[in-house]
Amino acid sequence: MFVVEDIAAVEFIENPYGDGSKIIGTTLTNYAMPFLRYDTNDIATFRETPEGRQILTIDGRSEDYIILKDGSKVGRLDHIFKELLAVKEAQIVQPKAGEAIFNIVRGENYTDIHEQQLLKEIYQRLGDKIEIKLNYVSSISRTQNGKLRFVISKVKEN
Repeated sequence: MFVVEDIAAVEFIENPYGDGSKIIGTTLTNYAMPFLRYDTNDIATFRETPEGRQILTIDGRSEDYIILKDGSKVGRLDHIFKELLAVKEAQIVQPKAGEAIFNIVRGENYTDIHEQQLLKEIYQRLGDKIEIKLNYVSSISRTQNGKLRFVISKVKEN
């Protein structure tokens, strides 16, 4: 994967948390709604080549998904929390297919009503093809690069 210099001005800024560089981008094609020095919150390693800047690794918004009991994959799970402003942080851990643990950091105003909303959102999107557990925690650990990993899957795929 190479940086397409005709579409965006891409900067690689030293990552204060460790290896790689933060990706900062400015669009060159969207005049109505330009992004100027937009911090993508992604970390990359790259190298300069005669063909241009080549991305070697990227730690970012790769499509995180979980696997249901029937083997189907479901991604874009951040929408579960879209209306739940009383949830400060969340993370989904999948120990095996068909099971998921939702680590939740409650905000100040979190109540049983919010928990019921959360369960409704989960089951609305995932149905009965998954066993879920809500796990309330005081904080969620970050990766070595300082990022909060939204989905952690321990499922081994064939």
